[in-house]
Amino acid sequence: MICKRRRTVLTLLSQPNTLLISIPNAALLNLRTLKPLYPPSFADKLNAIQWLSLHLALEFRRHRSSSKPPSTLPSTKDHWPFIASLPRSFPTVPLMWTVSSHTPDALRADYEVGEKDASFDERVERDKAAGASERERRKRKRYAELCDLLPPSVRRRQEDIENRFKGDWKVVKEVWVRPRFLSRPPSY
Repeated sequence: MICKRRRTVLTLLSQPNTLLISIPNAALLNLRTLKPLYPPSFADKLNAIQWLSLHLALEFRRHRSSSKPPSTLPSTKDHWPFIASLPRSFPTVPLMWTVSSHTPDALRADYEVGEKDASFDERVERDKAAGASERERRKRKRYAELCDLLPPSVRRRQEDIENRFKGDWKVVKEVWVRPRFLSRPPSY
């Protein structure tokens, strides 16, 4: 077996039903492994998609930070190899075309993101960089054009997904910014 960056290739013949990879339960990223890390109230507030999304966002924030991450954020070291293998961009996903077609200010307004929230800092900096504003404007225009080219049935489905995304964003954001959450030490 050869492992290269984001793929694993089996180079030998194997019999059907041969176990090729075994992942320990503790390394799986699911509700069973996340529940012990978070306050019990999360089970009442978040569905599985919201919970996993929040965990991924917190882990990316932890590993992107140049300083030592706060010890109060839930984490499991076993999850990071999987999380690190996830794609960083989704250029073929219509939801991303919609989100990417908006200016940072429009996104802040649409998703009720405060000025102190660091979620859009990179995007704002890209927009302000010398020569980048025209490039970013063209990119936003291209994404808007892609959205306009979607067939009507796909467009309706895309709008449904966008509305669900906005709802999930709102719920996760409420949990994320709750001070009580960040004051609880993680359970390992």
